[in-house]
Amino acid sequence: MLLETVAAIVSRFLGKDAPLDEGQNLPERTQRGSSHSQDSGQQTPTVVRQTNSRVYAYAANITPDGYQLSSVPTTLSEDAKAGMQILAEKRMAGAEVDSDARKYAPRCHPETRRTLRARIINWIEGKQTRYWRMLWVMGPAGVGKSAVAQTVAEEMKAQGQLGATLFFSRLNHRDDPSKIIPTLAYQLAVKHPQYKLIINRRLAEDPTIFEKTLRTQLKELIFEPFRTIMVRFPSTVIKPILVILDGLDECRCAEAQCEIIECIAEHVRSTDVFPIIWLICSRPEWHLKYLVTMPDFPTACRREELRIDDLEAQEDVALFLHAEFAKIRLRFRDYLSPSWPPADAVQLIVATASGLFALAGVVVRFIGDEAVGDPSAQLATCVTFLGGKSVPGAIHPLHALDLLYRQIWNNASSPTANVTARRILGAYILYSHTTPLSAQATANLLGLRQPEFYNSSKHLHSVLDIPGAAEALQQPVRFYHTSFGDYLIQPLRSREHSVDEGSVNYNVAKHAIELQKKWAIGEKGWGLSRTSPVSIHISFTAGLTWDATSEDESQNLLHTVRSFIYRAGWKACSKLEGQNAMDVVTLLDDFEFQIPVFGEFSHFVSWLYHLGPSKQSILHFRSSNCPAHHSFGAKIPIYAPSVDFEREIAPFGDKHSVSLHLGRGSRTREFAIKRNAGPTEPRISHEYPP
Repeated sequence: MLLETVAAIVSRFLGKDAPLDEGQNLPERTQRGSSHSQDSGQQTPTVVRQTNSRVYAYAANITPDGYQLSSVPTTLSEDAKAGMQILAEKRMAGAEVDSDARKYAPRCHPETRRTLRARIINWIEGKQTRYWRMLWVMGPAGVGKSAVAQTVAEEMKAQGQLGATLFFSRLNHRDDPSKIIPTLAYQLAVKHPQYKLIINRRLAEDPTIFEKTLRTQLKELIFEPFRTIMVRFPSTVIKPILVILDGLDECRCAEAQCEIIECIAEHVRSTDVFPIIWLICSRPEWHLKYLVTMPDFPTACRREELRIDDLEAQEDVALFLHAEFAKIRLRFRDYLSPSWPPADAVQLIVATASGLFALAGVVVRFIGDEAVGDPSAQLATCVTFLGGKSVPGAIHPLHALDLLYRQIWNNASSPTANVTARRILGAYILYSHTTPLSAQATANLLGLRQPEFYNSSKHLHSVLDIPGAAEALQQPVRFYHTSFGDYLIQPLRSREHSVDEGSVNYNVAKHAIELQKKWAIGEKGWGLSRTSPVSIHISFTAGLTWDATSEDESQNLLHTVRSFIYRAGWKACSKLEGQNAMDVVTLLDDFEFQIPVFGEFSHFVSWLYHLGPSKQSILHFRSSNCPAHHSFGAKIPIYAPSVDFEREIAPFGDKHSVSLHLGRGSRTREFAIKRNAGPTEPRISHEYPP
């Protein structure tokens, strides 16, 4: 009855007289009871071959639970041998779940990722209504996607429901898009005799099919053959087989990655029932994130997102670490105490790893390295390194994680993209604590146009949460895990990819000064008051490299960038040395110092003073020789950044304050450094309207 119901469903969607294969008539079904043994009464499987058909039909022993048959051909035709040989030569070796090349592949601990794995298994087994035949697990680099895929694949293989797997790996040269379909087809042909017969005939008729597009290969070698099988054996849709593509982002060509996803999604949308379901695992690369945002994509695909900051992920990492330490303790039980490792050391590693399985994995491999054979010493090295101190030797505990980050950096489209990306990330690493800065504000601060900003970070979506254009005004760029930022600011680890603190400070200072100069020119050029909303809007947009879409958004952007500049810009100046310092002093020659003053400005004044008169002449203390216009207007009060600086300048003033002039000519303004001010909190003397 169930078989008849499924047949009716398939017939409704495909048509009662749907052909078996490209216009061929369906082969006759084997009639149950027509071939009974006279003496035993047992049914004998009967093979019926239609003269012009491309498949054999094995109708006996078909059950609603699947279409695995007990009767298979005992010999292969020449076509079959040739077809399998073609597939074997074209396939991607080592991509299978049980390949010897992957015998040490990561797997989930039995108690980790339980919630996600349960949802995936329920989806595969159809315990709840399966609205989607494609499930996409997306997550940052190192979060454990491949371990989930491997574990699910092994479980489905044990249940006889695994069709094929393809575990991409650029490092191991499993990244050729031309081998995707041969790899899947070979595994499917090995496991499913009906499919093997169809695919071998197709290859015999057109051995050049692998020279055609990926879309054509997928249609003719996967979709059409299984449609034929589904029409002949309707029960195949009840328990569909699973095909897994893991690490799709490591496929060599971004266009091919998108094409395979688009083809599968289109087929899923257009076909209500089918014998195959798809599990895709990938990092959230920019081109793949774009696909997910397409209006009709949610109708084709269910998404699962793995997050590093998820509480369950963090608990799972802790559980994994405790289990791995127990294994190390057992392996080295001759000289490790039952109480090893110390609780505080474990807690440090757990806290550092957070939800990043990759970091936890490289740490336990470092500690349990049998070539070293000293887990206690290795653990001590880990604690020292994770505590922010240097360790002896060329190989540190996170060396393997550094290799992952290096591979990600090397995917940049050009060296220029990497340079720009380091400017952006450097600003976040060194200054995000000063004033929260959105992605769009950061681009404007650094003088980057919108295309420059996004093109420079395309290759970093697996380690960074980069907001799209719609969210860029409100949302910052976020590091998925702090270990990536730590990697960037340690030159011995990141080498040519490192963020140079001096360059970051120079870029922030330079662009902060240039923006303020543009705003001042805009105000004077249009003859508008700096308190006028129109003046604020016009003068700001004059220096805008990534424009806002409305006046209200421009005001918000203006407020954010100005707040950052008035604090971080002067702080960046105060950290400059050498030629960078001289270049910024030159920029200040025509600077208008009628500005809002925050606590950080006093550090700038101290820095400028300590450069000395031989390197700068825009700061001097008030004296009787100063022109009258230097003291025009009210004094702007600031506070000494330190007691030492206050003592240094004391001879130039009275017991209450020290007056100094900043600027040249008519741009000069008088500032009064207050004495005995105490701690230097950001204090506003005057401020433009918000």
